[in-house]
Amino acid sequence: MSNINLEQIEDKLNQHFSDYGPRKIVFWFDENQDFIEDIDHLNIENAKVYHLDERAQFKAKRELEYINPVSNYLVYAPFARWEDTDENNHLLSILKYSEEFNADRLAILMSELNIPQRFYKVVEQYKTFFNSKNRVERFSYFSTPFSDSVEIEQTIMAVLLKSSSRRLNDLLRVVLQRYADDDKNPLAELAKYQLDVKFWQLIEQQFGYKDIQPTLEKLANCLFLNYFYEQVDREMPEKLKFYQVIYLRNNIVIFIDQFMNDTRYMAAFDRLSEKVYHSIDGEKLIDSVKIDDLMEVDVFSSIHQRILHFYAECLAAGDTTTKVAGKTIVESIDKREKLHFGHDYKYDYQLLKHAFYLVNEEALKVFGTTKELLQRYEQELYWVDTHYRKVVWNSDRVQEKQAYDNVLSLVEMNYTRFLDQVGKIWNESLTMGNYPSIRNFYDQSVVNKSVRTVVIISDAFRFELAKNLQRQLDKEKKFNSEIKSCLSVLPSVTEFGKAALLPHKELTYEDGAQVLADGQKTNGLVNRNEVLQNKNAQSLAVNFEDIVAMNRKELRNLMSGKGVIYIYHDQVDKNGDHANEKAVFDACEKAIKEIFKFIQRMHNAGSVYRFVVTADHGFIYRRSKIAEADKIENPSANKEDRVERRFILSKNDYTEMGTKSYSLGKILNNDDPRNICVPITSSIFKKAGGGQNYIHGGASIQEMLIPVLEITAAKGSSAKEPISVELTTNNYHIIGLSTSLEFYQKQAVDENYASVSYRLYFEDEQGERISNEVNYVANSKDTNANRRFSKFDFEFVNRKYTVEETYYLIMENQDAGFSKRIKFIIDNPFD
Repeated sequence: MSNINLEQIEDKLNQHFSDYGPRKIVFWFDENQDFIEDIDHLNIENAKVYHLDERAQFKAKRELEYINPVSNYLVYAPFARWEDTDENNHLLSILKYSEEFNADRLAILMSELNIPQRFYKVVEQYKTFFNSKNRVERFSYFSTPFSDSVEIEQTIMAVLLKSSSRRLNDLLRVVLQRYADDDKNPLAELAKYQLDVKFWQLIEQQFGYKDIQPTLEKLANCLFLNYFYEQVDREMPEKLKFYQVIYLRNNIVIFIDQFMNDTRYMAAFDRLSEKVYHSIDGEKLIDSVKIDDLMEVDVFSSIHQRILHFYAECLAAGDTTTKVAGKTIVESIDKREKLHFGHDYKYDYQLLKHAFYLVNEEALKVFGTTKELLQRYEQELYWVDTHYRKVVWNSDRVQEKQAYDNVLSLVEMNYTRFLDQVGKIWNESLTMGNYPSIRNFYDQSVVNKSVRTVVIISDAFRFELAKNLQRQLDKEKKFNSEIKSCLSVLPSVTEFGKAALLPHKELTYEDGAQVLADGQKTNGLVNRNEVLQNKNAQSLAVNFEDIVAMNRKELRNLMSGKGVIYIYHDQVDKNGDHANEKAVFDACEKAIKEIFKFIQRMHNAGSVYRFVVTADHGFIYRRSKIAEADKIENPSANKEDRVERRFILSKNDYTEMGTKSYSLGKILNNDDPRNICVPITSSIFKKAGGGQNYIHGGASIQEMLIPVLEITAAKGSSAKEPISVELTTNNYHIIGLSTSLEFYQKQAVDENYASVSYRLYFEDEQGERISNEVNYVANSKDTNANRRFSKFDFEFVNRKYTVEETYYLIMENQDAGFSKRIKFIIDNPFD
């Protein structure tokens, strides 16, 4: 007899027959005839009860479809359910569009879980699983219809594995994640219900891994090895043939692609990759493959190390011409640092990328006059200082710095030679009056403007840093920028530079590092405010730290009625000049970020539409210890002389070899008789104490070239428009298991359009990934439209595809966080 009472049966049956909606026919197969005596005593509302004779199928069909085609029916069949393949069954067609009822607890539970009754025997195998209320509740979350027994079994697996998805790929990721986390038996819960055997059967069907005694270690090895050899496009060696999969390898590629790029599993993938690497003797494996064949591979972290070490050897030899797989070192780095494991080596890649431009001594040789040098430096040579800064900054962050010792030594040597060459040319014919001067800054860049102007004076913010800032600002659509330059006064130190940036006609230097502007003191905020307001009462001087701490209301009150605001920012010099030389390039990065954010905030919160970023002086910094040969004997014999690393200020006119003297009076536009003696190269004067690597005060282009970066803000969007990308094909019908698609970047990246990154892949109607994934960075600056096409190859999972189903190309915009779906038909005639 049944294990539930008649009232429960009545209740469940009546739920099938409502007094509204379409007609319903419900079949009740009672193989054991447990309810043959009770059927006529059940109170079934809104339905007729029909007793089905197994030998009178045609009579029943006539009753249900012709005599009374409108009434609801409960068809009671006191015999076993028919097989769906019985072609001689007259009622089979009716059964297919009808519902089924079963009177035991498991059958009712199946009804509640939307499991068709034809899968009763399948569910019965796992009835102990359904004894748990908690497990049943979690099973109910997967409420989509079940079309086959595998879906039911995978749903049970999902519950046991605590997976949010019943797809096999997702189940496998959960299992491999536990294996990567050293779970001793990730399949233990499945084994309790004999589902571990089914799991391995499904793995074999999907990925081709087969073994008499399958293990997760061997499965992981199989997946990673097949992915690896697919990427290197080589035959798997004989000793590894046990793991080789041929016909289902595409499925493996797609699984690994999705695994490594799914943010939920990235960390687990990395641990699993490391585990497999040691299991298969990955070092020996990678060493057996040519460097050219590794350029597209990213399944093991150590591949990056192999390639990085190879390029480090090339650069250490001064070789910038080597191409691997048809790509230059920089082209390869640009691609590899965007790969999955590339993030772990971003500092290594950036170190080598910038070192690339500094290892070729011939490429760094400079010729010409002072005027020609200035023009070249403003246009391109400033990059040498940027590259050096980036090399040093990234070298402080790599894990294995010793791997780049030879590269760093060569960079250091070449950069020092560059500084010395540039210094000699610069001082050879430098005449202060022939170039725009910092002393004219106020009159030329601040006054006579119809809008409020915020001047940001960043201590030691040299020209190349301002160019870096400009590149960032140019990514914002609302900002337009223009950079010019002027020369600092000598000595190129803070007290002289900040005085020169104030309005004045004459500067006067007093002993004790005090510089006067038209007789007024210029040190400290109070004195600078006074100088500014004597020129223009609607002026203000404020420290950066004070203004960034203000809220929106305080900011507006402070600036109310002000036409010129001088903001003093100190990040670079503060670190370099105070026994923290090694942190100076950190300070450079921080200064750029601080000023960038400040400009955005001042525009948004303070309604400022014009900014000028400048500096009081620049600097030179070298990481290596300064050699004795790079130190000049101090010629000073006068106690009144001011002796610093990069200059000597004295009444005497020193003519020490390797130095040059400039008249202080001419520089300050007065009759001061003193001279400034400076080294003509990057050398320093011998002086007791530290502070030999970060230096300024001398007459190099790095110390004297002052940026004048003018930024104007327009109303409107703060970001550039993203460029548009379109698929060029008109054929959305794919035949076979692979295809190539071409994409067109409609605009070139410029001051109005920003680059866009896409993830491209195919999925089916249920959202199941069915292809490999491609990263497409649309960042071409080429104005020739014919050169902005990109073609990508897609390989599909080896499974059945029908023209009746719809598949989608997904274009996932990684920057904006949305996706575009393009319909395709996939027809695999070879299936």
